[in-house]
Amino acid sequence: MTGPTSSTGKVVLSVDLPAETAPGSRPRQGLAEKLFQMLETRRLPASWVPRNTQPFSLSHRLATTPNGHDLALLGDPSWVGKSAGRTRFARELSARVEAARAANLHVSAIALEDVELDDHLDLLVKNRVGMIRGRARTGTNLQPQSVRFGVWFTPVSAVLPRPVEWSWLGNTWSLRQTIRRTIRSGGVAHLVIDGTQVEANPTAMGDLDLALAHVQRQRDKGALAVMSLSGLAATLIRQPMAKKATSILRAA
Repeated sequence: MTGPTSSTGKVVLSVDLPAETAPGSRPRQGLAEKLFQMLETRRLPASWVPRNTQPFSLSHRLATTPNGHDLALLGDPSWVGKSAGRTRFARELSARVEAARAANLHVSAIALEDVELDDHLDLLVKNRVGMIRGRARTGTNLQPQSVRFGVWFTPVSAVLPRPVEWSWLGNTWSLRQTIRRTIRSGGVAHLVIDGTQVEANPTAMGDLDLALAHVQRQRDKGALAVMSLSGLAATLIRQPMAKKATSILRAA
């Protein structure tokens, strides 16, 4: 079942960040701070997906901002999927969610990387994680899908910035087409800001700011709603999750 459409299109933003301290390199806290300030200036909420959550330099900022940012867990094969198994997934999921909430961070989504999550969805419900972010896809069926137990899956519509070989004009046209379709259909477009690509391309920060300025203008005109993954989950989930979870939770 796909998510309901409305007269107002929705843009969901999430930000993928590289590890803030890589072996043999200087700390990367500056990248996260620059992206955060860019979004805050335009009052655009986003879900932040750091490669390492402990420590995460933006934890305090995300916990205190009034603009609706949140944290999404990065799910990789080391703890998610068939090879990891149910017990490891249960242990890691609970520990990561508890650590985030202990830092007063709102977390209700998991962003998958090189892995599928088809089983053990009851553990997501148990930990009040109601949204799964998949990988970037092409085609027309890019709307959120109801999976099971009140959990939703949302694919990625586009990754920003576009590859460096794309021209600025090509980037702008592609994004505007995505936004135009979303406004016209009243559907959902999920845009992911790739911090690694931003870091690798000297012009990417400026191009990204132009893209976000377009999203902001459409939001300010009332043509779009802009939200994080938790905001999308709140929009899609119509019934209390606890009620659905009563009969499907199993011991980890």
